[in-house]
Order: sequence, then structure tokens, then C-alpha cells
Amino acid sequence: MSGSDQRTLITTVTGADTDVERIHTEGQQVPRDYLPFSDGEAGDHSSVVRFTCITKSTSNGPDRTWYYTAALNLQAPDNPAFPAPGRQKMAELSVAFARQAIGKALGCTNTIQLPDGPYKFT
Repeated sequence: MSGSDQRTLITTVTGADTDVERIHTEGQQVPRDYLPFSDGEAGDHSSVVRFTCITKSTSNGPDRTWYYTAALNLQAPDNPAFPAPGRQKMAELSVAFARQAIGKALGCTNTIQLPDGPYKFT
């Protein structure tokens, strides 16, 4: 998604079969300038939220567990007139994006509790 100010927000939701696979994939999605908050991490231009989603393979089939990351990466032109939104805003955006993915696209049957802001970074 691109804005009129030439910034581009790249959003991805990636599922993995195991938590180890999710961690490996996540390392390739978001730069390492972020700090942890409950259920995720955020930097000035990027953020990621982690959650576990359980789905049914068929109506009477076994449950399937997926380990997801919802990642955002804001790419901005090298122009000081476009400051970074900061960790707090990026965390807020990634949680909102994850909620949309959970509610509308992924079909999770389990209850997923994502944190509400303001976010405390450790």
C-alpha cells in the first residue's frame, strides 16, 4: 500500500508448521532495530506480532496448528520531511493488522488475545 507522500507500507502474514520455522522466517521479514513488547516487537519503521492459530482441516477433521507472524515494514524515501512513525505507532498498526487477519482471513477457531496499547517495550 502506498501513500501520497511516497511511503510504502508492506504487510505480510506468514504461517509456519512449527514455532522454530516461524522464528527462522521472521528473521528474514523485519529488520532487527526493534524492541520487544507483549506478543511482538517493533522498531521505528517495522513491527511484528506473533500468534498461534488453530484451524480445522475439514468440518469433522483434525485441528491444525499454525504459527503466524503479522509483519509491517514502512519504507520511506530518504527525506527528513517524512519522519518515522516510531515504535508505539508501529506496534499499534501491527496488532490492528493481525486482528484483521485473524478475524477475516485465517479462520482461527481458538481465541487469540492480542495486547492493547499503549505498549511497553523491554
